[in-house]
Amino acid sequence: MEIWIAITEDGLHSSVSAGENAGHTLYHAAVLRYLHKVGAAQSSGDAVFTGDAHVKLSSKWNRQNLNVVVFLQDKKTLKVLGVASAKLTS
Repeated sequence: MEIWIAITEDGLHSSVSAGENAGHTLYHAAVLRYLHKVGAAQSSGDAVFTGDAHVKLSSKWNRQNLNVVVFLQDKKTLKVLGVASAKLTS
């Protein structure tokens, strides 16, 4: 099993200048800003994992709208086995 960390940003939008949505503003939620594999845990026995993730946040990101998401994924099937998320503070 692999442990992943993602940083997402809410509140983003884009103005569409061409195509079927031309002239409209599209609002986005949970735009992925960063994705990194933190490590792996053995699936047999007591699956224990400890690790650190160091994420450098871009000054272009609105920190008030950032979330951190951590998820556990089976390496072979890619099935997500568990997930937790929280607003990023400070």
